[in-house]
Amino acid sequence: MSQTDPKPKRPSKKTEALEIRLSPEEKSAFLEACKRAGRTASAVLRDAMRAYSQFGPMARLPGSPIMIASAFIGATAGAFLLVQLIQPAEAEPEDRLYGMRTFNAYAVSGLYDREMLWEEYWERSGTLRDVLYQLSVRDSGDLPYHVRETLAGRSGSMFGGVFIPADLDSTRFMEEPDRVNAECWDVLEAHWLTQRRFQFNEWDADEDGIVTALEFSRAQLERHQFVFGMQDKDGDGFITRTDFDPDVIEAWAQARQAALEAAPPAPPSRRPRLDQDLVAQACAAEREWAQPTPPPSREDFLREPEAGASPPLNSAAGHIAAHDIDGNGRVSFDEYVAAAGG
Repeated sequence: MSQTDPKPKRPSKKTEALEIRLSPEEKSAFLEACKRAGRTASAVLRDAMRAYSQFGPMARLPGSPIMIASAFIGATAGAFLLVQLIQPAEAEPEDRLYGMRTFNAYAVSGLYDREMLWEEYWERSGTLRDVLYQLSVRDSGDLPYHVRETLAGRSGSMFGGVFIPADLDSTRFMEEPDRVNAECWDVLEAHWLTQRRFQFNEWDADEDGIVTALEFSRAQLERHQFVFGMQDKDGDGFITRTDFDPDVIEAWAQARQAALEAAPPAPPSRRPRLDQDLVAQACAAEREWAQPTPPPSREDFLREPEAGASPPLNSAAGHIAAHDIDGNGRVSFDEYVAAAGG
């Protein structure tokens, strides 16, 4: 009679429960803060316990980060602060919070209320002319906090949504704004306002007129993932010089086109488009006066920098260098997000 292997023992229980007594108000505020952050209460408490275990008595010192955070647990704002303070770096992308510095710069009506209203967003966005002025003085060091934190995102939206489609040179508008006629300004400003409203509505996933920190974070994560995926053309999880190879780009373009043709027809984009006829009429003089700078040629874009020279930012080598935090020649998703201020 053949012997059978003994039945393996069941693994011992790896977790234990810990009872915590607190008031109903404290519990409600803490659970609500965890819900807004998109994390479970158990995960947040485990991270807080790990932090206390690491810092030991230091966590009890007046003024210490852990002590300050703990003192706020009884309030919604403080609880949300604690969630952010102990957010682990090794958390999965879906468990992290993205773009909170930018979000805080917009949502300023209440202290860490974690809700952004349209009026807040528009007030802090500023007019198109305001943003151009802020860009012109960005090196002075005296810009307000919210301007420093949001300028990069707003300027990218401005260039991609206004000046490039309008075939206008933003630099000339920045340097000589008084030379632009009022009708041209009105057309561009109206489109800028429409874009901002559209952007706010895109963040407002539940369409309740309020953008929460979690809604904003999820939108930022989706944007980072999309842009990173578009640049990681060989799909290996990193942006390297290989992704800028013409043959790799051609293969990626063909595969993407085939996927688009095989997919169901996408609904028409709701993103507002600039009225080209209106711009041509209102900004005719500006189009002749302010000619946009042509992009670099493919040869210039792919050219390797000379030994010891810093690569231009508008080149493949410069793009990688600007995001390659550890200097190993390749850009991971985390590096890309960190370099983008996310």
